[in-house]
Amino acid sequence: MVKKTSIKYKFILGIVSILIIVIATLSYVFIRQSERFLIEALRDKAELLKKNFSLVAAQGIEENSYSNLQRLINTVAKNDRDIKILLVTNTKKVIIATSDSKNFPQFSKFQDKNNSQSLLKTLGIIFSNPAEEEKADKVVLGYIYIVLDKGYLDKSIYNLWKYSGFLSIGLTLLGIIAAYWFSMKVTRPIKALADEVRIIASGNLNKAIYTKRRDEIGRLVLDVETMRLAIKDLKENLEDKVSERTYELNEANIKLEKAMSALWGEMELAKKIQTVLLPIAPKISGYDISVSMETADEVGGDYYDVITTDNYHWIVIGDVSGHGVSSGLVMMMVQTSIHTVLNNNPNLSASELLEIVNKTIYGNIARLGESKYVTITVMLLTKNGDFFFAGLHQDILLFRDNTLQVETIETSGIWLGIYPDIKGMLPVNRISILKGDCMVLYTDGLTEAKLKGGEMFGHKRLIEIIEQYGNKTAGIIHKKIIEALIPYDKNDDVTLLIIKRNKVE
Repeated sequence: MVKKTSIKYKFILGIVSILIIVIATLSYVFIRQSERFLIEALRDKAELLKKNFSLVAAQGIEENSYSNLQRLINTVAKNDRDIKILLVTNTKKVIIATSDSKNFPQFSKFQDKNNSQSLLKTLGIIFSNPAEEEKADKVVLGYIYIVLDKGYLDKSIYNLWKYSGFLSIGLTLLGIIAAYWFSMKVTRPIKALADEVRIIASGNLNKAIYTKRRDEIGRLVLDVETMRLAIKDLKENLEDKVSERTYELNEANIKLEKAMSALWGEMELAKKIQTVLLPIAPKISGYDISVSMETADEVGGDYYDVITTDNYHWIVIGDVSGHGVSSGLVMMMVQTSIHTVLNNNPNLSASELLEIVNKTIYGNIARLGESKYVTITVMLLTKNGDFFFAGLHQDILLFRDNTLQVETIETSGIWLGIYPDIKGMLPVNRISILKGDCMVLYTDGLTEAKLKGGEMFGHKRLIEIIEQYGNKTAGIIHKKIIEALIPYDKNDDVTLLIIKRNKVE
């Protein structure tokens, strides 16, 4: 029942609440104003009595006709229900006339004994010649003391509250009746529409909905009727449409599977080509080497190489920006260029090799339509154990066997693929690796691997592991670094190349 009439009840409750607030506010303001007016009227009455009796009392005191003054006070007090006490004293505050002989006997000393909040008191001075207010020779003859009872005033205010309450209740009941009538008028067509919608929801789509109304509810009825016809049409043709969509979906799935198979085949081929191009177990006489590369996608953008020519050994570590197919393609361009250049001219310096490779790949990267660059360091190993290197990549970490500590050697130069000509931008530096020393080369995917909390693997942790196991074989050092990396999420390709010079050659 609540669900069917909730709108109506909410509407009635809202109207009645507003009506009660308005009536209560108006009643309160009216009664408070009336109370102030009645109190002011009583005070004005007290002032008028004080003024009039000052004239009469002055004459009575001057003529010593206290009995006439007493009769007048008795008459006035008897006829006026508001007067509680009316008395006149001389200058010594001896009562000479009083309306309350019980509490304030005539010719007794006046003492104010009334402290009730329901009384309105006023005290006036009786002067000689009270009518001639401007004369300076007026003499004080006595005092007039008036106490008015506020009981009748309080009763009048109480009656105002009572009748106002009755009126408020009556108006509220009228408001409830009016609100109920109006809510029924508003919600009746909505209820009728809800009943029609309930019929549609039950599955009966054959009953048409019609209304003569042209307001918002009428437009809503027309929209519901349009919806009914659309649902009916959809239901009648649903089976055919489902069969048609199922056929289209199957066809799309077949095409997708073929495309995915072709794509995966191409990806596997690219991965295979990339794997074949890189040395699996590189060897250099007198050195212990361990290497691995883990790609973030099927095809990676990292590159490492160990190349042996007639007189020299070359070590390469590089990283194409990003990862995936396009990065892997650029990596293969770099690998092919390096091998081709060294086959034709093996006596180049490290910087000359990179200058030629940059010229070769710059145009190809531009034709890919992507902003790719290559961080790379190439090293030329001489027979006496000196490494001459060039190219900007990650820092080179060198473990010294005599100190059991790691030296960090910064690379310098410029990335490949940024400018068409980088001649003179690639300084050549030298590293001497002694027997028992170990060189660690890597890509940023290793140090930037993160735990779920966001903490990176970092250079510090890598150096700690190298210093802990640096006096072991290259394979053990490599294994310990990879094991420490297992809990970390790797969002980029990870390449690690360990080269350790044997103590005994």
